[in-house]
Amino acid sequence: IGILTVPLSKNEYYVYKNNKNTYFNSYLPNSYVKWLEQSGARVVPIPFNLSEKKLLSILKQVNGVLFPGGGVDRNTKSDFEKYIKSFKQIFNYAIQECDKGHHFPLWATCLGFEFICMMPYDMETVIHNYKNNFLLKRTAARGHNVHFHLSKDVKNPLEKLDCDNKITKKAKIFMNHQYGFLVEKETIDVLTKYLDIISTNKDRNKKEYISTIKFKKYPFWGVQWHPEKVAYEHKDTHIEHSLEAIKFAGLWSEFFIRECMKNQNHFKNKELLINNYPLHYEKDIHNKKNN
Repeated sequence: IGILTVPLSKNEYYVYKNNKNTYFNSYLPNSYVKWLEQSGARVVPIPFNLSEKKLLSILKQVNGVLFPGGGVDRNTKSDFEKYIKSFKQIFNYAIQECDKGHHFPLWATCLGFEFICMMPYDMETVIHNYKNNFLLKRTAARGHNVHFHLSKDVKNPLEKLDCDNKITKKAKIFMNHQYGFLVEKETIDVLTKYLDIISTNKDRNKKEYISTIKFKKYPFWGVQWHPEKVAYEHKDTHIEHSLEAIKFAGLWSEFFIRECMKNQNHFKNKELLINNYPLHYEKDIHNKKNN
């Protein structure tokens, strides 16, 4: 499974404290890697600034792609636009493959969720909408644990994995976003042309927003919440680590991997696997601007 990296601001590039002063211009939290690996997947990091040719060569080898959450600098124009361009290339590739009858699933979390919901539009429209919040609105949902709430008349996608919805009914999900798609006519009229709303939730101000979606025609899922954090991130004390929450997050991992197993791409270049990349811990890096 490929994971697209998220660009850092040019003012916040990080340097690894070693003799070579290795700089980073993008990042990939390892909780996403672990969330996929727990269901048997192998992970291929996809740097956001790859050339179109190199990106295509990876897409032809993987069985699906995940777009992680995080923060993106809207004002670092070249990196921001390159990130959107790579996101768009992956999205278009997946559509083309599915239209040819080749199952190619996509998963998008938080930041990725926000972008995938706008991907049916051209790149310039996506950038304009994201920078100017045409559809995205402010939400009071940072560090917020809420119950998973299925939309009316929607079947649980985990139906085969969660007998009688026992886990779903008890589970809480972790929200950590400041922007979201509110459940209001303007937004709903736009988004529901091409996607189905699986779940909604309310922020601390009781504003209802979309929390889980699936594209109508394609095996593309998006979640505003963070299934990867409940089992694998412990620095943020707001995250609830209940057994029910961990089980629920794990079911979504298994669900997505089962979808990816329907894809018939064959992996060839083992050097692309994430185990060929060094893992850097937060305590071992520092901000370049603080040097």
